[in-house]
Amino acid sequence: MAAFDPYYEWLGIPPKDQPPHHYRLLGIELYESHLTAIDAAANRIMAYLQELSNGENGALAQQLLNEVSAARVCLLNKKRKATYDQTLKTKLSNKKQKKKNKPATVTTPPPLPVAIPVEPAEESTFPETGIPQISTEDSHPGSSLGTSSRRTNRRTKQGENRTVLIVIGLLLIVAIALGVYSWQQPQAPSKTGKKGSSTKSSSKRALNESNVISKAREMVTTQDESDNIDFKKQLDITGITVSLIRPHWRQIAAAKMTKRTECYQLAITHAKKLLEDHGSVDSHRDKRAGTSKQPLNFDPRANREAEKSYHDKYGKEFDTELDELLDTSE
Repeated sequence: MAAFDPYYEWLGIPPKDQPPHHYRLLGIELYESHLTAIDAAANRIMAYLQELSNGENGALAQQLLNEVSAARVCLLNKKRKATYDQTLKTKLSNKKQKKKNKPATVTTPPPLPVAIPVEPAEESTFPETGIPQISTEDSHPGSSLGTSSRRTNRRTKQGENRTVLIVIGLLLIVAIALGVYSWQQPQAPSKTGKKGSSTKSSSKRALNESNVISKAREMVTTQDESDNIDFKKQLDITGITVSLIRPHWRQIAAAKMTKRTECYQLAITHAKKLLEDHGSVDSHRDKRAGTSKQPLNFDPRANREAEKSYHDKYGKEFDTELDELLDTSE
């Protein structure tokens, strides 16, 4: 069974275009300069991947979220975009030149088919007698047979039209009667107990793990964009932040919005310090972990094991400060 390809299955990027450049990844024109179009395309794909992160291949969706977020940050920054475009132009030009230098293969067309003459068949002769002759002329000139046939056809069509109109009228009468009957029926009483309780419960939806992790990633991206942090370091900070947040996502989801924002900020602060002191999550990844059917970066088991190992080693101080933050009243 072929290995699952998230680029092709989710984003429609075939293996020949992998790994995709930023424009291919976001599905926009090459060297697109309209910032609003770039931002809208990135947000659309990120929203789609966030829905997929709740499914069976959630870890793969999270990995692609990292790449799309990084592409968005790069293309929305004028200096980074100019540098990236220059590098991409050189790369694509070299690839095109290699295709031109490749010798073209000449194929010989198949020979044309030769027509084989066919001898004309002998005309069959029939005796003049014994075969009835069919005449297209009216055998009874002046008769009213053709006129009566046309009248019969018109009467038949008129009868069919009347039948259709009668059926349509009956259906309209039934529909009106059902509408009047349903309108006169009393409305069933509400079972929600208190007025407006169902509206409030539906508007206040509980956050899941994917929502909490996605919000943390978004805050890292926003802060790193304003601080002009390079792409590789941004991914490392995101990975550490996720490893700190994931074990506590239920407590963070239950907190109020202002308190959740403080939790995210605390995790980002610790992530930056841990990156300087101990390196990234990927540097602590067990190369033997995961399954052999997935690439290492897309292996859900390897990603989770690396996050857990990093948190167990360096996340104790963050855990303590997070507990204190959540225990304080808002």
